[in-house]
Amino acid sequence: MKKIVSLIVVSFLIAGCSVKGDIKKSVKKTDVSKEMNGYQVDLRIKGKHNDKQVNEIVRITNYMDKQFKIVNNRSRIDGGDDKSTESYILILNNKTYKITDNKSEVVKEDVAYGDPKVYLNILRNLTSGKENRTEKSGDVTYKVYNVIVTKDVMKTALKGSAIEDITFVNDVEGEVWINPSNYVYKVVYYLNKATGKEELLQMTTSFFSYNNVKEMSLPKEGPSRDINRPNRKSEKENI
Repeated sequence: MKKIVSLIVVSFLIAGCSVKGDIKKSVKKTDVSKEMNGYQVDLRIKGKHNDKQVNEIVRITNYMDKQFKIVNNRSRIDGGDDKSTESYILILNNKTYKITDNKSEVVKEDVAYGDPKVYLNILRNLTSGKENRTEKSGDVTYKVYNVIVTKDVMKTALKGSAIEDITFVNDVEGEVWINPSNYVYKVVYYLNKATGKEELLQMTTSFFSYNNVKEMSLPKEGPSRDINRPNRKSEKENI
């Protein structure tokens, strides 16, 4: 009987290691490399935190791990009369700029979401993982893995966010979606389960524009076209 139990435990451990290895392969393929010039991340934090409703949406563009654009819905300034000013952050040549109405100013302090690699690196530090199911969306079928991330790793990823003061009592459960081309498609983290609270609070990171990001530069004053404006292609074009 002990031998049977031992074999079952060993089988689970081997399966868990295999799943983590599969996820790491997808992370490596999605990450910037000689074959991959960049990607975009759509990060959303939604739910209840400290008795307040949170709905944070951030779009991050990563070009060659050297140039970054960060658009945060907290950056939108209400101008009244249906007018608004949208500012965003550009990081170029290790300098950080805040862009408002196509005018730039240097920012010396650290900015939130300035390192999109954090969201892939979470998946390099899983404590466990298992393939749970497949999910179909339109014509695309995804592999879905159940994973667990340590409290410390998740706290690091949330630095600078609207919920950076969150306290976890447990490690964080999540789901990793892998598309048919073996890219990381999206990851959903169920944060409220790790805080021990019932109110829904989750973070979703979606990856797109794989290897389809253009080099960035400071905008010229006046109207200009944004070559990396958030504009998802259909998932068919990304696989």
